[in-house]
Amino acid sequence: MNASAQLSDEAVIPLLTLDPAAALDDLEWLDRAVGDARVVAIGESAHYNAEFLRFRHRLVRYLVERHGFSAHAMETGFVESALVDDWVLGGDGELDEVMATGLTS
Repeated sequence: MNASAQLSDEAVIPLLTLDPAAALDDLEWLDRAVGDARVVAIGESAHYNAEFLRFRHRLVRYLVERHGFSAHAMETGFVESALVDDWVLGGDGELDEVMATGLTS
């Protein structure tokens, strides 16, 4: 590996766990990145990757608990999203069913 492709020790920040219920102190380094932002976008390189989903869960929890975020927007198919929108607005259905059939990624 050439020197330009190496990451410095300062750029690599290990996570202690991916457990969504774990303490969030190991994510405090995000405070510098988030600052006083009102919108944070979270990208992903692959759908249905268990490790990323668990990390995203921790990350969203961190943003809610430590930075006061109160809205979460997700990418999903247009047709499927109608079921979620209806449920959020008080429509019928069980949460498990809505999550299983109303979200594509």
